[in-house]
Amino acid sequence: IGAGVAGLAAVGAAKGLGAQVRAFDTRPAVKDEVQSLGGTFLELDFEEAGDGGGGYAKVMSPEFIAAEMALFREQAKEVDVVITTALV
Repeated sequence: IGAGVAGLAAVGAAKGLGAQVRAFDTRPAVKDEVQSLGGTFLELDFEEAGDGGGGYAKVMSPEFIAAEMALFREQAKEVDVVITTALV
């Protein structure tokens, strides 16, 4: 969850170890980066982009967050590891 610098590093490391990797980010612009590392980019059918200033994500609407959490609940049933990254 999160495909910024740390998230992309996690995708690359996991793929290097032979994992099947799925990644999600509120910024659709990182889709190509995830795919270039061999990961699958998860998307929501939701009309709200998460691009904020300076390449960082913006705060998303409560409706987007609810849809995102539903996606994560479904994905969590199928995976062994979930890695979350965030700007702190």
